[in-house]
Amino acid sequence: MCTAMVAILAFTACSNDDEPKAVSSEEILLNINKVIVEQANAEKLYQRGEDGSTLVMIADSKEAAHKLCERLILDRWDGKQRTIKFSDNKGVITLAPGTDESVFYNVTLKALDNFGDLFIRIAPEAYLEGENFPWERFPVSGWVCSDCGLETFKLYRPKKCNRCGGENFK
Repeated sequence: MCTAMVAILAFTACSNDDEPKAVSSEEILLNINKVIVEQANAEKLYQRGEDGSTLVMIADSKEAAHKLCERLILDRWDGKQRTIKFSDNKGVITLAPGTDESVFYNVTLKALDNFGDLFIRIAPEAYLEGENFPWERFPVSGWVCSDCGLETFKLYRPKKCNRCGGENFK
């Protein structure tokens, strides 16, 4: 009886919790939108010129930048280059260490229906100074879905709402 209990507990201790969860593009887009709106509201989000496809998120330290990356992907991350393909094959997100000491991390989102390609640098505030391109604070206001009220950042006008599927934005 005791041996059977030990065997049952051994198999119970092994679960699929350690395997990475599959993330849908809808789930990741809602999350990325939330993080971008939070960063804009905290005045820690900047864009380059009118193009707006390259953003800078300000982080106070490399540790804070790492946590921000984990928030963007809804998963833990070891700090090495990683590409995550969404479960519904509607895009990928790539995380990579910065290419020089002035950028903590680079995040690239590709082939996303509502976003196009988006490049995010996570850097200290000093990155905005000096020889880098002129950056301007990202506008907090964005598109609001008329059907469910979801606020999205203004970078791209969404084709449809990631929450309710509505197509009416103001």
